[in-house]
Amino acid sequence: MKGLILKDLYNLKAYAKQYILTLLMFAFIGFVIGSSAYSQGLVTLYLCMMPVTAFSLDESSHWDRYALTMPIGRKDLVAAKYVMVLITIGSAFILSGIMTVVIRFRMGESTDMQGWMADGLSLAIILIYGLLFCSVLLPFSFKFGAERARMIIILIVLIPVAAIFLISHLVDLDRIDLGALLAGINPLFILAAVVLVTFILFGISYMISCRIYEKKEF
Repeated sequence: MKGLILKDLYNLKAYAKQYILTLLMFAFIGFVIGSSAYSQGLVTLYLCMMPVTAFSLDESSHWDRYALTMPIGRKDLVAAKYVMVLITIGSAFILSGIMTVVIRFRMGESTDMQGWMADGLSLAIILIYGLLFCSVLLPFSFKFGAERARMIIILIVLIPVAAIFLISHLVDLDRIDLGALLAGINPLFILAAVVLVTFILFGISYMISCRIYEKKEF
């Protein structure tokens, strides 16, 4: 397992400069406009593309055919990609957290506790979305390959945006008293429940990918 993960990391090392420059650009933009949520979203979405790049590199070198000649189970190959996603999400969490702290101090809002809580909540929501994003993306990548999966990425990004747009136009949100709806409900409880459901879906995604890969022929 460790070797499979290191293989992906070594392959992605060739793109290290590109990743670093892009992340620095996102950080700079967020710093200039004073928006940590902007940086969090772009960093998470960008890093979530790393597993897709790893898939593309594997396909171009016909890695799967070679790997299956070694004493490596198909489930191990699938698990390595999912661990790679967790590493990616963890890296996005750390980088986004650092950017948030820098932007907060730059804006002179280091003592604004409500602001810190809002940033923490937005970071959690974005990372949950990133995990769900990969949970949908990986089964498609195993089934159809990286290139077709890139088309799925567009749908994954556009569907939530379209849904929010339609809801905002079909529902009079001003008449909904969110305070009354959420009264008596602990926000931390809701967040914990959402995180739990997200990891359950991530596990289901892993099982689906294993089933797809077990039946796949090379």
